[in-house]
Amino acid sequence: MHRLEPAPRRGPALDRDELVAWMQDAIREIRLDLSREQVEEEASLVHDLGFDSLALEGLMARVKARFPSVDLTPWYMRAAQHGQDSLATLVDFLLQMDARNPPREGDET
Repeated sequence: MHRLEPAPRRGPALDRDELVAWMQDAIREIRLDLSREQVEEEASLVHDLGFDSLALEGLMARVKARFPSVDLTPWYMRAAQHGQDSLATLVDFLLQMDARNPPREGDET
């Protein structure tokens, strides 16, 4: 399986479907035993997909490589406290952060 490289931003806003697909691939790169169908948006990373602390760290590293300016701590703290550690909540968090931090003029898209 190939290693996921950070995807370049291709415009002013992220596309949710592309981000979900990228996240599914990142999850499946960490958990090779999962099919794309198993990685549903509402699945809990820990309870449904079997992520442990090392797998979570690997996923967070991939997300940080693609979104270096995003602090994932608020998502993680809220998700861990309320059992909302799903692909959907992480994608929605990233979309919110992207909307708050649009590319500056002169940034590559």
